[in-house]
Amino acid sequence: FLRLIDYHNLFFKIMTNYIFILFYHLSVCIQCFTQQYEINHDKISINDNVLNYDLLILYPVIKNPYDEGQAAFNVWNKFLMDSKIDTFRNVLLELDSGNFITEQKSYYEISDSVFYADKRLISVLYYENFYFSGAAHPSNSNFSLNYDLKMGEPIQLKDLFYGNFLNKI
Repeated sequence: FLRLIDYHNLFFKIMTNYIFILFYHLSVCIQCFTQQYEINHDKISINDNVLNYDLLILYPVIKNPYDEGQAAFNVWNKFLMDSKIDTFRNVLLELDSGNFITEQKSYYEISDSVFYADKRLISVLYYENFYFSGAAHPSNSNFSLNYDLKMGEPIQLKDLFYGNFLNKI
């Protein structure tokens, strides 16, 4: 009978170790599949004395992207910010510089809020604030980016609706 109790205790210890090892490996696997990413912000700051403007852009980037979709988000977002800068500069160049008040600088600012982020999707709302020297007041607007991290591309209306949806909207 004592031998049976010894075998039972030994079996219990072995099973306890196996269960511990199983749960440990299971928790590691769960962390691998639900791996989250960290979002930081890159900054673009320009003080241009020739066109007389200041520019400050803060935009989200995925720190240490671990797949192609996350790396593509960073590339797309940088491209988007560069295109906004180009548009602002082109508008400045098209304005009649004779009407500029030289003591007043033009400016352009972008900030953002990340509204949703998981391993498949990231949704960002950007806030633009800009002023052109000589204008009566500054202006602001918003734009957004919804990005499919699995596909590595922005989500567009045509990805969500089928048929002739533009006429109905």
